[in-house]
Amino acid sequence: MFTGRCVALLLLVSFGHAGWTKDDSVEVTLEESRAVREEQDAWLARWTKELEAKMKDFEAKMNTAAARGKAAAEKDIKAGRFRIRASGQFVKKNETDSVTGYRIERIGLCSGSARESDAEVNAYNRTMREWFGKQKGRRVFVPTFWP
Repeated sequence: MFTGRCVALLLLVSFGHAGWTKDDSVEVTLEESRAVREEQDAWLARWTKELEAKMKDFEAKMNTAAARGKAAAEKDIKAGRFRIRASGQFVKKNETDSVTGYRIERIGLCSGSARESDAEVNAYNRTMREWFGKQKGRRVFVPTFWP
């Protein structure tokens, strides 16, 4: 009697499962019109062109800022003013650089945006540390953030 119930239950589950898996859904395919695709392609082309122009402008600004920083450091080296610059970070009074021993000078934004200012300060500091390394006849770690 117990096996009869099990068999009945097993048949009920089997047939019930077959009914549940039946797929009565309808597949719908939407086709985009040619005009919509052409409009999207034109928008993407404009956006890509604008992005490329902005990237070239950004790279030019960063290279100009780095050149300013290097020129300022070379001018200070010739004048005998040895220091490291810090922009946008707190510096204690009489704090010195751990690599060179030069005094750290806190400055505001150099010019333009904060990124340009960072590129200028990094180039200035890189030039100072490279000069220090050449004078000491040893290799000095100089982090490179921008060319």
